[in-house]
Amino acid sequence: SRTAVWLVAQLHLFFAAFVLGAPIFIVVSEWLGMRTGDPRYERLAKETMKVVAIGYSLTAVFGVLFAIVLMGPYQPVTNYVFRALYPVWVAYGALILLETVCMYLYWYTWEPLNRSRGAKWTHIGIGVLLNVLGTLLMFLMNAVTGFMNTPPKPLEGASLWAMIDNASWWPLNLHRFLGNITFGGFVVALFAAFMFLNSKKDED
Repeated sequence: SRTAVWLVAQLHLFFAAFVLGAPIFIVVSEWLGMRTGDPRYERLAKETMKVVAIGYSLTAVFGVLFAIVLMGPYQPVTNYVFRALYPVWVAYGALILLETVCMYLYWYTWEPLNRSRGAKWTHIGIGVLLNVLGTLLMFLMNAVTGFMNTPPKPLEGASLWAMIDNASWWPLNLHRFLGNITFGGFVVALFAAFMFLNSKKDED
């Protein structure tokens, strides 16, 4: 059971880091394409977003598997964490729905909102909102992780905010935010290298 938890948690974390880190790069690349007029930035942003859309589904799949593995062998501690931080889980579910809508809206409005500069700013704004929602989701899960690692003292009678704003919450937020950007950048570079190696013409 420990090995199963480790495997699904690690895979979920890898995909989550990518779908949270890469959109930051994508929005910056899209903005650079609009500012410079260089279509290569726009193309890289759009092609990378295509991969993010696939990665988002895999993140959800491994997240569900992670929950199932936790609720099986580790049901008592899972129940405790759900009860103790119940509002956090409700907010997490709501934000996941909002992020999913925002992500698909960002992807499927790429062409319609690429016809004028004003519409392009609207599309970039949707991308910024996608990144804000993803960061808030990460903050919520960091609160749960931090609570399990460094619960407040005394734990009995601790307020919800004391459980969220624990000793390791902000260090985790900073570490994972930078880690997500690094991992997302790594995957984007890997994808760009793959496209370069498979190009047939100098223009590609």
